[in-house]
Amino acid sequence: MQVAEDLKDTLQANSKTCVGMAANMIDVKKQIIIVSLGFAPMIMFNPKIVKKSGEYETEEGCLSLEGLRRVKRYQNITVEYQDIFSRIFILKSHCNSFNLLFTKTQIKKEL
Repeated sequence: MQVAEDLKDTLQANSKTCVGMAANMIDVKKQIIIVSLGFAPMIMFNPKIVKKSGEYETEEGCLSLEGLRRVKRYQNITVEYQDIFSRIFILKSHCNSFNLLFTKTQIKKEL
């Protein structure tokens, strides 16, 4: 899919200052994000945070905005998303470690 390739190229070109981005940042109105896991990028279609805990505040920058901004983030999140083949996955992140769980393939509509 071309959007995924464009996101991957843009993330790679900005790898010194960017760890993730969404399709809307390259003017595409689709629910697609890419996140650098350090060793490889992960592309998620229709991502949805289904669980979160451990709220904290930090400062972040953005490729499309100048400067840093205060934002709320979570130490622990669970994200449900689809891969390029419409398979459903669940990603659990606990304080910067990841656990990827595969669930049965199905097509879900983004809420």
